[in-house]
Amino acid sequence: MIRGILAGLATGLACLFWAAEPVSAQSELSGQTLSRDEGRQLAARLIEANQPAPAREILRALLQADPQDIGTLLLIARAERLMGNFDVARQAARAAYAFATTEPEKFASAVMVAQVLAADDRPTAAQFWLRRADNHAQTETAARLVAQDFQRLRAQNPLGLRLSFAASPSDNLNNGSANKTTTFEGLPFVFVLSPDALPLSGVEYSIDAGLSYRLQQTDHSLTTLDLGVYAKAVTLSPEAQASAPTVSNADFALAQVTGTLTHRWAPQGSTDPFNLSLSINSALYAGTPYSTGLSLGFGRDWTLEDDSRLSWSATVNQTRYLEQDEATLGTNTTLTWTKPLASQDTMTLQVGLFDVRSDADTRRLRGWSTQVGYDFGAVGKAITLDASLGLNIKDFERSLFSLSPRTDQSVTLSVDVGLPNLSLYGFDPVVTFEHVATSSTEDLFDTRVSRVGLSLQTSF
Repeated sequence: MIRGILAGLATGLACLFWAAEPVSAQSELSGQTLSRDEGRQLAARLIEANQPAPAREILRALLQADPQDIGTLLLIARAERLMGNFDVARQAARAAYAFATTEPEKFASAVMVAQVLAADDRPTAAQFWLRRADNHAQTETAARLVAQDFQRLRAQNPLGLRLSFAASPSDNLNNGSANKTTTFEGLPFVFVLSPDALPLSGVEYSIDAGLSYRLQQTDHSLTTLDLGVYAKAVTLSPEAQASAPTVSNADFALAQVTGTLTHRWAPQGSTDPFNLSLSINSALYAGTPYSTGLSLGFGRDWTLEDDSRLSWSATVNQTRYLEQDEATLGTNTTLTWTKPLASQDTMTLQVGLFDVRSDADTRRLRGWSTQVGYDFGAVGKAITLDASLGLNIKDFERSLFSLSPRTDQSVTLSVDVGLPNLSLYGFDPVVTFEHVATSSTEDLFDTRVSRVGLSLQTSF
């Protein structure tokens, strides 16, 4: 099943370990005594000729002389795999990985374990071992071939996993006001904000994990079920703890579980798919039930004549906030244009409109957003670069502390720097620099947030 990685990789790398030593093996078929070098070469030729059984007898004799010989173990794994003895083949390949002392040996052994698992129809485990192989890849070609085979397995595997981690130091974890004082409508006083209403610094940690299952697939349609978990925790800095001693890390903890059913299909003769999705979610904030939600989405993609893509989506979502016993009904529509450039860079333009209705007048709002993004791809051999600039306008029907409307305008600048040369098990470190500035018609809601995040994102 895994064929993208050099044909006969295990055999080829095994040859690197061959040495014409005085150790000999006797073939039980002919009684002929062979040197280790001759025995391996003969076994390799028999395997290539699809005669794994006699090859296995030769290799077993060689293994008795040196049970930790990597090349012999890899050839045994190949022979046993061809014979359908997947457990034995896997044990031999894993033994080779355990005994390996060099990166090429580790790479060849991990690839062989993946090949055996794929042949045994265990694609998820095979993908895990391909990630281990990627960790030992010494060349760009080897890493690229591992990624290609991982993608082939992903296409064949009905079960999919996603996982990302992030740690982000921030100067404003609580979205505190940029102003130390404020005024309220109708009152002739200037109020000094409490320390917990001002920016509190610290580090935000998050994990985003998902499990998806392909329920149905044809040439023109795909139906998947996805379960996602997102969790966020913070660690306040000593300065923040000193200025706001009544605030704890647990006050900002967030956990959310989302289940999504998605159906994608393309009309006959078209490659531009429609998609329909239904999602439910539940969230905890500060350790207590916070909200539940239901969302229905619809969209379509188009490929334009200049190879750019246009994507349109619309969603309707209902959210109930449990502690306040308040509900909202929101609508959102987004149009995204993506243009690949001759330099292999990618430019993206996005505009969106949103509207939220609610019996609670402080939750009613409408607005729009726009964002321009530019993916520079690889910049030299060491980094990748992606930048975006966004504008978001929210018009609230009534502010929380007055009877008047309120408008918030937020500008977001974000730069992602990928470090593919530091990849670990197929996960690339990405450093994110982000600054969000919000200006409001009520100075209490003026905020400035700067963060530098380090995340691990899959390169496959």
